[in-house]
Amino acid sequence: MTNVVVALITISTRASLKKYHTYNLALGMGEQGDEWVFERIGTEREKMHVEKEIHDIRERLAKVDEWTKRRAEIDAELAKVWIEGGEVLDAPAYTKENKEEKLVA
Repeated sequence: MTNVVVALITISTRASLKKYHTYNLALGMGEQGDEWVFERIGTEREKMHVEKEIHDIRERLAKVDEWTKRRAEIDAELAKVWIEGGEVLDAPAYTKENKEEKLVA
C-alpha cells in the first residue's frame, strides 16, 4: 500500500478557505510589492493581525453616519450651484489675472 499526499493550492482572498490549508503565502508585500510572507495558519501573530483588522473595520463603520451626513451637506451645496445642461461660465477674473502673472514671470 502506498501513501498518498495531496497538496491543495488555493488562490483567493476568501479567509474562509483557510480551514482547508496549513500554510498561507501572501504575495505583493513590502513597499515595492516584490516581497512575500510564508507562514503557518493559526499562529498568534496571524490572530493578532485579524483582530487588528476587525478593530480597524469597526472604527470605519462607526464613522459611516458622519460620512453620510457630510455627503448630504456637500450634495446640498452642489445643488445650489449645479445646473444640468446649463451654460459654461467663465472663470473668475482673479484666476485669469493669476494665469497672466505666471505667464509673464
